[in-house]
Amino acid sequence: MADSDEIGTSAIETLRQTRRLPVRLKREIPWGRSIGCALIIGMSLTGVAIGVGYLVRRLPHDQSDIWVPYIFMGVFGFVGVCLILSGIHQWFASRVRETILEIDTEEISLGSTVRACFRQEGPVALNSLRANLRCIERRHTWKTRSNSDGDSTRYKTTDEKELWTENILDEQPGGVPSEEFWEKSVSFQIPGDRPASLDTDDLEIVWKIEVWGQVHRWPDFMHPFVIQVI
Repeated sequence: MADSDEIGTSAIETLRQTRRLPVRLKREIPWGRSIGCALIIGMSLTGVAIGVGYLVRRLPHDQSDIWVPYIFMGVFGFVGVCLILSGIHQWFASRVRETILEIDTEEISLGSTVRACFRQEGPVALNSLRANLRCIERRHTWKTRSNSDGDSTRYKTTDEKELWTENILDEQPGGVPSEEFWEKSVSFQIPGDRPASLDTDDLEIVWKIEVWGQVHRWPDFMHPFVIQVI
């Protein structure tokens, strides 16, 4: 039985490493970092809300302005709880193995056709697996903020606008058994009338493929994969 398990494990590991196309894309933000950030920020904001509530109850205050700290506490508490729930949702969703996405080239030009292969390992029951090609513009405005000590810090605000979106995959894989893969190859075209990828202090142009999985009786998932378009 032990030898059989080792052979099975080796076989699925070989399948995971086997490439259908030359370039295997990486998730824009690793699952662990995304989950950790949501939980840490959520718990921090919830802690601030609890602290404000404690101070309101313990310290003397003007009854006419009692609603101000409660609004502050409510906003921080609501956002904090939402982030904690988001982190928990992502943790459960991450129990499904990450979709593998491979493309045929790293040199993606505007107007070119790209071949892509989507592979999903089981065990999972997928009601649907969709992928969208998106082009996003992010404009950054830099501002300076001074504190009471006279020191200043520079920060930015970002306005995001979608320049292009197109569905490139829409499938219903159904049940995928353990240690097996479902896969689908597609071709799509990068529009020639959109800007190429760009990353400067004031402007970003981001091209990405977002893979959305609707899982039967389980939290759904989304994997963003950034591609470089020249």
